[in-house]
Amino acid sequence: MSKHFKQDEPQKLESIHVRELVAFFLHNAVRIVLLYIVFKLLLFAGVFLMNQLAGFLLWHANRPAFTSGDLPYLLRSWEGWGLALVGLLILVLYTTFEVSTIIILSASTLHDERPSALEITRRALATAHRMLSPLGIVVVLYTALAGPLVGASVGISLTSNFYIPDFILSVITGNLVLRVLYTVLLVALGIVGFVYIFAFHGVALDDVTMGKSLRHSSQIVRRNVGALLKSAVKLLLFVLVTMTVIFLVLTALFALGIVVSGGSTDNVRFCTLFCTGMGTLLIGALLTLLEPLVLMLITWFYENACGRACDLVDDRAGGSQPKRRLAIAAGCVVIVGAMAGISLYAVQNFDELFPATSSMRIVAHRGGGSESYENTAEGIRAAGDLGVYGSEIDIQRTADGAYVVNHDSTFKRLCGDDRKSSEMTLAEIKQLRVRSEANPLAEGVEVPTLDEALDASENRVHLFIELKGETADEQMAEDAYAAVAARGMLDQCAFISLDYELISYLEAAHPDAETGYLIYLSFGELEQMNCDLLLVEMETATTDNIARVHQAGKQIGVWTVNDMTSVVTCSTRGADYIITDEVRASSQLLEGFYERDDVARIFDTLFAWL
Repeated sequence: MSKHFKQDEPQKLESIHVRELVAFFLHNAVRIVLLYIVFKLLLFAGVFLMNQLAGFLLWHANRPAFTSGDLPYLLRSWEGWGLALVGLLILVLYTTFEVSTIIILSASTLHDERPSALEITRRALATAHRMLSPLGIVVVLYTALAGPLVGASVGISLTSNFYIPDFILSVITGNLVLRVLYTVLLVALGIVGFVYIFAFHGVALDDVTMGKSLRHSSQIVRRNVGALLKSAVKLLLFVLVTMTVIFLVLTALFALGIVVSGGSTDNVRFCTLFCTGMGTLLIGALLTLLEPLVLMLITWFYENACGRACDLVDDRAGGSQPKRRLAIAAGCVVIVGAMAGISLYAVQNFDELFPATSSMRIVAHRGGGSESYENTAEGIRAAGDLGVYGSEIDIQRTADGAYVVNHDSTFKRLCGDDRKSSEMTLAEIKQLRVRSEANPLAEGVEVPTLDEALDASENRVHLFIELKGETADEQMAEDAYAAVAARGMLDQCAFISLDYELISYLEAAHPDAETGYLIYLSFGELEQMNCDLLLVEMETATTDNIARVHQAGKQIGVWTVNDMTSVVTCSTRGADYIITDEVRASSQLLEGFYERDDVARIFDTLFAWL
């Protein structure tokens, strides 16, 4: 394979024959998969070492974890900047290595070359200096962070679950202008990803600067845009057809199994588990192989456009076909046998593995969620009327030292007054009326004080009091604690905040107070945070994180969960609470958990695990 960069005009190509590409890929699949596993293990080892370094920085800074509340600390200490640099270095090296190794492996396979894993690793690492340039870092950030949002990223497993937090996305989707701008941004990011789809190829295969590689990528795409799109559509159709065939075959197998074995509960469970497990395994394998297959397709275009022709013919395949088929057959027998054994075990422990009920509790967001006026006594009472566990409110301090319930920095959105609570007296705020966003013509209600919120919640719902905004300080923490303690309601309230230092202060000053820390991003030993409960975003609410928090004797909730699929996922993973606007729908869903059939219990649990 030539290593000389072509400066000439890229060649114009026809769309690839997907059937030939897939056949060529499958002929080389064993070697590709084995090397793919080796590279993943190397990535895992590298990230493990980087995590140890980041952990040392956290330990040196006397912090159990880095969270969203630590962003100010990140900017004012050398440990913070060190952690940021470690994170950026991990991202650049991980992205460069993961993409470059597959590109080099694809190109060498297309040219019938067989470099060793060590040689591919050496060549991939040799490109790192190109990616550590300013333009290279921009490309890495796009690929790793912006790419997943538009489906433009291939091969970046480190950030494959990256997404915009729900509390930010809800603001965007709730405003027409922001929604349009967000859509335009996603389209623009998608176009950028398509135009510069060969950005890594020039660096990995021809050792040119990122700037030259980007320019050459745009030239190749401009000359072959039709062929690229046509090939992408062909590959997509192939994947969809394959998945449909898998579904139909397993559905027929399920029906046959029920007929042959009889319709007893255990037989139905076994057939469901076996077919679902095989389907998950086959589709998972298909999607896993799709990543190197897509990169091989892209690499085929790049090499041919650069004048380095690749024939999708494997001259070595003929003599090895009998052995290959025998190995495949043996592998299939082992997989089927293992899946049957796993399914039998799951049948015997069905209720433990696939629980029929949920112990997760519902907390209404900002008073009563969508059931009533936001952050009002009426909202808290509405939550109580539905019988949910809790109600979450936000408090801020007025100019004369009182505490009122309001989320935003001003009263503009709910009351039409653009002043802050700290700029107004309690008497002035009491003249305002909270409007219903769902029903603007409805008569407004008063902005409640903290005492009025406590009146509404007492012996009805557990009140989660968020210490909010620019007035959230130790004085607020002490005043809120005193107000709750004076009523004897410490066992009916929790004090929560996005400010970890404030929550840590309250936990140390008043151990009898229930304290909670709100997090939308974290790294480190989350369970060691100095508080009683952790309230995390969906991305952080993994099965592992929830288990570790429980093992530390703490509780964990998820905010703000408005999608019913996410409600089920949180329940199945073992979350203690969810904070939601969809209070009624979430309550009805959890109440109906015991009515689910076995199939629904299996799918809900598998979805949560995955």
